[in-house]
Amino acid sequence: MKRRTKLRLLELARVIVVLTPLLVVVILNRNDYFYNAAATVKMTIGGCVAVVLAVLLSFDKVRIRSRALLFGIIFGLAYALEPLLVDLKILSGAALAGEIINAIFFESRIKRLRRLWEAEEAAEINAQAQEKIVEKIVSGRV
Repeated sequence: MKRRTKLRLLELARVIVVLTPLLVVVILNRNDYFYNAAATVKMTIGGCVAVVLAVLLSFDKVRIRSRALLFGIIFGLAYALEPLLVDLKILSGAALAGEIINAIFFESRIKRLRRLWEAEEAAEINAQAQEKIVEKIVSGRV
C-alpha cells in the first residue's frame, strides 16, 4: 500500500475514532435531543456543520483567522445544538476519550507517515533533476 493511501486512511480513521464516542452518547440520549420535528431539523443541521468542521480541522484544512467568524460559528453551533448543551459534561468527556484514543494510536503514525511521504516526494524531485543533468552530460551538451 502506498504511503499516501495509508496516510489518508489513518487520517480518516482518526476522524472516526474522535467522533464515535460523541455519536454513541447522542444515540443513547436521542429521545432527549430529538423530541420534535423542529429540534430534529436543528440538530441535523448543527450536527452536519459540526462534523464537516471536525473533519476539516482534523485534516488541517481550516485556519480561522477572524475572531468574529470564530464566534459566529460557535454561536450558530450553540443555537443549532442547544439540546446538547445540557449534557455538555458527558459529551465533552466522550470527546476527550476519543481524542485520547487518537493521540495514543493515530497521531504519531500520521506524523511519521506524513514526514516520510514528504521526504519521498523531495527525493523523487531531486532524482528527476539529476537524471536531466546526467542526460545532458552524456549527450555532451553541458
